Amino acid sequence: MRGDGCGAAQSCCFASCAVEGAAYAACVRAGGVRRVLPVVSRINGLARLLTDTRREGFRELLGRVAGFCGVEVLTYCFMENHFHLLVRVPGEVGEIDDEELLRRAALLYGAPLSRGRQPLSL
Repeated sequence: MRGDGCGAAQSCCFASCAVEGAAYAACVRAGGVRRVLPVVSRINGLARLLTDTRREGFRELLGRVAGFCGVEVLTYCFMENHFHLLVRVPGEVGEIDDEELLRRAALLYGAPLSRGRQPLSL
């Protein structure tokens, strides 16, 4: 995650992010398929839950999820009741091998699983 979003700022810098995003979207196209996508999500009921402390935790979680999914968050803007992302999706990815899957799982869940270690059965 590039981390050049406005994070904890009181006023949103998404206007400048949108200009940057438009430039990315115009430049990064392959075969008519968009590789850079805007994402907006609102909190249920428009509750104001993304306090400064929660924004930092959400930013860290966002970085882990992006790493697991294999996408790049180009920029972001968090407000108290919603957020904006600009995400670059890779081109042709194909299948990933077991080692890459374990690496990505470690990004998301923490401690890496080794090939010899079995998950707990419930």
